Amino acid sequence: MNGENGEFVAPSAGAPLPGRTAPKVLGILLIVLGSIYLLYSLFGAIFAFIGSAFAAAVSGMGPSAKGFGNANLAAMDSLKTIYVIQGIEKLAAAALSALALSSGIGLVQYRAWGLRLALWWGIGSLLYLLADTLVYVGVIMPIMLGFFDSITKQAIPSAGTGMMFFGIMGRLGVAGTILVNLVFTVMPVLTIVFMTRGSVRRACGLKNASSAQ
Repeated sequence: MNGENGEFVAPSAGAPLPGRTAPKVLGILLIVLGSIYLLYSLFGAIFAFIGSAFAAAVSGMGPSAKGFGNANLAAMDSLKTIYVIQGIEKLAAAALSALALSSGIGLVQYRAWGLRLALWWGIGSLLYLLADTLVYVGVIMPIMLGFFDSITKQAIPSAGTGMMFFGIMGRLGVAGTILVNLVFTVMPVLTIVFMTRGSVRRACGLKNASSAQ
C-alpha cells in the first residue's frame, strides 16, 4: 500500500488485502500450540532433571546401594545420561515454543516482526526435529538397549543377553520416533511456505515483499 508521497504504509487491521487470512490463522495456531507445548516442555525438563539427579544419587552410592550390583549401578549411570539429554532437549523445545507463542502474537496483529519470528521458528523447528531424531537413534537408543540388557542379565542370568528382543523393540522405537517427527514437520513447513508468500508479507507490512501470491 502506498501513501500520498508513494511511501509504503503498513495496512490497518481492517484492510481488505489478500494474504491476511494466513497470518491470522497461523498466528492463532502458533499461540495455542506454543502455549501448550511450552508448559509440556518445561514440566518435561523438570522431571527429566529430577530423574537424572535420582539416577546420579544411586550411582554415586556405589556398593553401599542395597540391592544394586555393579552392573546395575553402571546401568543407572547410563540412565542418568539419558535423562540429561532429554532434559536439554525439553529446554530447547521450550525455547522454540516460546518463539512460536511470540510469533503468533505478532502474526494476529499483522506485524512484520511476527512474520520474521515465525520464519525463524519454522526453520528452527525443522532443525530441532532432525537433531532430535539423530540423537535418539545414535545416542539414546543404544544406551537404552544396553540398560535393559544389563538389567535382564542381572535378573535372569539364564535368559542370555536378550538383545534379539530388545533389538526388535529398539527398531520399533526408532521407526515410531521418525514417524512422529515427520508428522511434526507439517506445521513448520506450512509456516515457512505461507510466510514467504508475497501477499502474506505485504499483509504484514514488509516493504520488500515479492509479487508472488
